[in-house]
Amino acid sequence: MLTNAHNEWFNIMINEGILGLAAYAGFFLSSAVAFLKNEAKEVLYPAVAGSILAYMAHNIFCYQQVMCTPFLFILIGVGSSYLRNEKKLN
Repeated sequence: MLTNAHNEWFNIMINEGILGLAAYAGFFLSSAVAFLKNEAKEVLYPAVAGSILAYMAHNIFCYQQVMCTPFLFILIGVGSSYLRNEKKLN
């Protein structure tokens, strides 16, 4: 018996449904877009956006990695904190 589809997008869709998949993809895409909009201001932003997009592409061929996923969320959190602090200063 297979326990997962070896594709995170299918796993999310099967386990959480279409709305869950939309929320999951929306979180990553909205984060990447927010960083790409500010890429000229700081080198960190395109790096975080690239990491998010690479993670999304990787999940087409593999399922969620226990070692990678927490670091991606930490990276998104640190990048979001930088964005928020930059907006406060301006």
